[in-house]
Amino acid sequence: MAVATGSSQILDPSGSGSGSEESGGVSADECCLEIQPLPSGLFECPLCYGSVDELQKVSCCRHKACMECWKEYMRVQITESRINITCYQCSKLLHPDGKNS
Repeated sequence: MAVATGSSQILDPSGSGSGSEESGGVSADECCLEIQPLPSGLFECPLCYGSVDELQKVSCCRHKACMECWKEYMRVQITESRINITCYQCSKLLHPDGKNS
């Protein structure tokens, strides 16, 4: 499942985003560690600390969170009329077409 606007996709459930471009002097590759599954085989969301089957990765970087956290984050950003919505952790711009810009 992905958060999408029309044919645009912000989240990359396949985890194939490169994350190698720099934003604010630190690349996403340098600032994130791979999230390891819990002994139960589930993953812990870094935002809500809930246990979920899978984490969704944003397409512009390697940061992950559960779908519910991404939905809530996007809802708050849109409700607050944010024009340039960024990743919750590294402030890399989220592009609605999933392009790294």
